[in-house]
Amino acid sequence: MTFLLPLIQRCFWPPLLSLICSLALVNIGYATAPAQAQTYTQVRYENLYRALEPGLIISGFDRLLARQRIVSRQRDVSPSQIEVRILSASGTILVKIAPDGSVNFPMTKALLSENPVVESNQAKGSLSLSATMEIKLGGKKVLAYSDIYESAMQAQQALTALGPAMAGHKVRSIEFEFDRTAGARAELSDSKADELLLADKQGLLIVRIDAALAQRKAQVTFSNVPIAARPHID
Repeated sequence: MTFLLPLIQRCFWPPLLSLICSLALVNIGYATAPAQAQTYTQVRYENLYRALEPGLIISGFDRLLARQRIVSRQRDVSPSQIEVRILSASGTILVKIAPDGSVNFPMTKALLSENPVVESNQAKGSLSLSATMEIKLGGKKVLAYSDIYESAMQAQQALTALGPAMAGHKVRSIEFEFDRTAGARAELSDSKADELLLADKQGLLIVRIDAALAQRKAQVTFSNVPIAARPHID
């Protein structure tokens, strides 16, 4: 669903388009600030809060997190060039943006009540703010399959909690992300057999969800520590 001025787009990737369950895609920059040394574009805090609010549901599950990112639609603009700040009555809040665009956008009832202006140094409509459902990782190469299975079950519960639009989808696997140059692989082993899993050219490796593997106390051993893990839904 799309609204113009402001534009807020809530969307989910189509079935099997894989890796990300995208909670929100928001154009930042709807009104241009008065001419000054550097031009900033502005939007009200509530617009961004409401778009990212589903992430609060996901964060309520102890094995899940909602990864927020701010990126430019312009290829020549890196995250390090982007500035986003909240002009709160108690002072300016600078939203720190990591080299990969990851952010921790403040989500508080106090700011929602105040509804301050949020401004960016980028052109109107050139930034997108998104949140994706991810599985918490412990920086380990070896994982009990039961942990992967329980994470998938929580992801399924989160989809139901997100409302009718997502409740009909099923978590079929967990997609692990690696450095695409690493040639990552994993060994899925249990009491019956060993299985070799290979990452694709994008560094993505799929581990299927199977209750029987959890019951047999299977184990997954990765060649490298995963960068991220996300539920793969149909």
